[in-house]
Amino acid sequence: MKFPTLGKYLHKFVHQFPRIEIAAFVQPITRSCLSIEMTVTPDFHWDEKIHGNAEPFWILVEDCDGETLLYSEYFVLKKKHLAEKEYVFEFTVPLFDPLHPIYYIKVVSDRWLNCEAQLPVTL
Repeated sequence: MKFPTLGKYLHKFVHQFPRIEIAAFVQPITRSCLSIEMTVTPDFHWDEKIHGNAEPFWILVEDCDGETLLYSEYFVLKKKHLAEKEYVFEFTVPLFDPLHPIYYIKVVSDRWLNCEAQLPVTL
């Protein structure tokens, strides 16, 4: 079956799925402490019927195996602050011996399945 008229609706719904882009600047403070400055940029069309006034997310930092959670923070993206386009977070995470080769920074939606952004950080 072909439904050519449904293309614009499908395009609209795909762009309403919460998509987050992340970037990070990482710098060691001491031998056992790492400073991370992370920028979160929302990249989706906000619809109040679907998203309401806020979308909650979790910021997580994990080791390379995903076994140890090094940092977590609850973050709420609000519709009234969406015009700012960028959110900056600064936090520190511990470094353990033996040093893992990579850490993963993740931003995961608290409501949507498979709504996740991940950034590998090489140490």
